[in-house]
Amino acid sequence: MTVMDQQLWHKRTKIWEGLENFRRILTELVAYDVNKINQASLDKLFTGYDFKYLTGRKNQLLDKLNEELSKHEYGSDIYADLEKQKTLLENMDEELVIARESDEFNYEYILKSKETMINLMGFVKINSKLNSKHRALLSWQQNTRDPILFLAEMLPIPNTAEEKIYFHINLGNKGGLVIIEENDHGYRWTQCLQSEFSDLVNAEFGSIFMDKTNKQIKLEDSNLSAATALSKAQTKADNGSTILENNIALMKMYEKDLRELEFDY
Repeated sequence: MTVMDQQLWHKRTKIWEGLENFRRILTELVAYDVNKINQASLDKLFTGYDFKYLTGRKNQLLDKLNEELSKHEYGSDIYADLEKQKTLLENMDEELVIARESDEFNYEYILKSKETMINLMGFVKINSKLNSKHRALLSWQQNTRDPILFLAEMLPIPNTAEEKIYFHINLGNKGGLVIIEENDHGYRWTQCLQSEFSDLVNAEFGSIFMDKTNKQIKLEDSNLSAATALSKAQTKADNGSTILENNIALMKMYEKDLRELEFDY
């Protein structure tokens, strides 16, 4: 991989800047209880992160319902129907919405907690400041305190109406970062051994490539990152498929969801 190629991959990982220490953020919020979070507690827990506390969708909808209730006569059918909607809404799980930004991206963390959950539920919505069509969605494993992070990034292809997906899999300190992409002939798995943005800026990337027709996998680089990618990609999973084939199927699922998702939260 040339120096220019390495620089391009460093640019591709800029989207992780606003997700620095994401696992620690989840752990702190689980311990503190998201239902008790406000701007003051955010500032205390995450000094220097510049988080902004936003009113959750539940509270916004409750405000609108209360406004509608005030316009109708008590005891009327419309009033009764609105009261039912309000009760259903009040029984929904509490939701924490916080915003963060980097030089290039806006991030909106939408988080929920349940007593039975080990980790928080939710997702992070990401929008580019430079191109409104450049968007991404982050999700994570909810059954562990050290989750794998999945980031589906949709990028418009210049001078066309088409889009391309980059599927990031952040394995943490033990596995680094994987980015999978598709082209006409096959799938590329690009790997580095770092996972936090502050380390990604100097990380070495290496790639392997799988041909769509014969499923043959070849090394594209001769470094430790590429060797690690080859070892992981060829490993057989419990379903008999390789890890690469399973990750491609997962990427396709995320791509479908991302294309269909209304990004106006």
